Amino acid sequence: MVDAGNALFKATGLDTAEDQRRAAFILKTMGQLGTVAMAPGARDLNAGPSWLKSHAEKAKVAVLSANLVDAENEPIFPASQVVEVGGKKIGLIGASPAGPVENGQGAKGLPIAPAVIAEARKLRPKTDLIVVLAAVPYSDAMRLSGDAGDQVDFIIQSHEGRGRGALQHGDGNFVMPGGERGRVLGKLTVDVSRKGPFVDAHEKERDAETLKILEGQVAEVKKRLTAAQDPAAKAQLQKTLQQFELRHKEVSKRLSSSRKAAGREVSLDWLTLSGDYASDPLLEAAVKQIEPNGAEH
Repeated sequence: MVDAGNALFKATGLDTAEDQRRAAFILKTMGQLGTVAMAPGARDLNAGPSWLKSHAEKAKVAVLSANLVDAENEPIFPASQVVEVGGKKIGLIGASPAGPVENGQGAKGLPIAPAVIAEARKLRPKTDLIVVLAAVPYSDAMRLSGDAGDQVDFIIQSHEGRGRGALQHGDGNFVMPGGERGRVLGKLTVDVSRKGPFVDAHEKERDAETLKILEGQVAEVKKRLTAAQDPAAKAQLQKTLQQFELRHKEVSKRLSSSRKAAGREVSLDWLTLSGDYASDPLLEAAVKQIEPNGAEH
């Protein structure tokens, strides 16, 4: 279990004693849940890097950032960590927003892509998979995706609270959201038993379903075209038919390519943590001490 950042404080700038108490509780709970690493985002650094470092050590959660440095340009946190999952070695790299850190006593985030890529090059020879925990704006995550290429495999992005979403193809990697406000749990399943590029299993399923829908639409338009008498109506239907057939050709080609690729399959699934799941009584009681209405919201 990992966290792409921005989990601790409700918003940037909040740094009262109550805010810190709430953040420390979340961090402690992350450790109890088995979170092995997190990236420090803008909403995790409200009380400064020193506060985060101290409380993360107590919670036994590793904080990773390849580009966050202090006033002397020295790294504040380790850039990466290697963990073993299913007999495979996974390299985790953290990334923080570029620029000065508020309350950071001179701390700042260096340019993101160069720092992450340099760390990825160190890890690649000794790992089976590289995952970037990118607590950075979406535009920066996409820029990182383009610059890093296949030197990284997955980029989990968190900054704007984008919620859940599908895997997004990058240039040799995938970018995905990290969820928002702890409302969902993302599960990334990766089959590394084969060689070759990663293939999104859900994308193949979506393309197969889209193909069926397009085939039905083509058949319907052809039927209407045969029955049409008005020249203008026939011309419009002919144009619509051409658009559907072109779309069908594109999707069919993509589906055929993904099936032939026989690469390493990956799928991203989301579990919405709704009221359908019972609360842990001890945890709920602890939450209510922090925020009386927290358990209901």
